Amino acid sequence: ESDIELKLISYSKLGGSYANTLSETTQTSGTPNSSSIYQISNSMSVEIEQLLSNLSDVNSTMADMASSATTASTVHQHQSKLRDYTKEYRQIRNKISDIHTQAELFVGSTSRGGDSEADRMDMLLRERGSIQSTHAGADSFLQAGSAVRSALSSQNQYLANTTSQLGTIRGTFSSIDTIYSAI
Repeated sequence: ESDIELKLISYSKLGGSYANTLSETTQTSGTPNSSSIYQISNSMSVEIEQLLSNLSDVNSTMADMASSATTASTVHQHQSKLRDYTKEYRQIRNKISDIHTQAELFVGSTSRGGDSEADRMDMLLRERGSIQSTHAGADSFLQAGSAVRSALSSQNQYLANTTSQLGTIRGTFSSIDTIYSAI
């Protein structure tokens, strides 16, 4: 568990330095030279996955051997730590992956050969499609809101007309006037 914790801390720091390297090199030269950091993060990712797998195996073995309530409680604590470590690892890995994808999208990847331009265009097209679907969703939401507004407006007019007609009828018939007053 301590090895995993140390690796997660290092992995998190590496993710932060990767983000800083991308922002600094993009501002100065326009192209990030961070493929080595990304490769290091991939190798650390593999190491952490192996450690998590080993810890999972150890926890399974401990759970099989647990005989008393005290031992079961200890096993439960270790399984809880494993879930926490796994969750933290996935968050860091996703953050690094998002940073790398963003860098490829806006700047381009220097680690690939001639097909990086096609990959960038595919990413840009996916991003464009995502933006268009978001706009379409917003338009349909606004149309639904407009329909609700017009329906409420017509109901308001209908109720106003009904109230005025009741007022007219009330003054016409005295017997209805007494019933209306009673209500």
